[in-house]
Amino acid sequence: MQQHPAVAIHFWAPWNGHDPAMDRSIQGISGRFAGRVVFVSCNTDLEENRELCQQCGFMNIPALGLLVSGHPPISVIGYRDPETLAGLIESRLNGPKRKRKPWWAFRG
Repeated sequence: MQQHPAVAIHFWAPWNGHDPAMDRSIQGISGRFAGRVVFVSCNTDLEENRELCQQCGFMNIPALGLLVSGHPPISVIGYRDPETLAGLIESRLNGPKRKRKPWWAFRG
């Protein structure tokens, strides 16, 4: 996490028919996040990936786990179209929006 501000892990399995569509969504948006998010793939059927799946707590696929430095991880379960997925990632990267006080609230 020190090398990259955010890591997005796509959890998938070869037998799941929704995973190719999710993969296309990820590929479609990955260029927008160059230098900000590293996208990686995790085949949940492979023995060497089982521990990661258990640590992240994913029970359903397709899923995207988003790890952003300084924030708790978020999970996107199920297929999302590219624009929706990009919006979810962008909102997490930007952090919570602070509500600005009206100008008169500073007077006292």
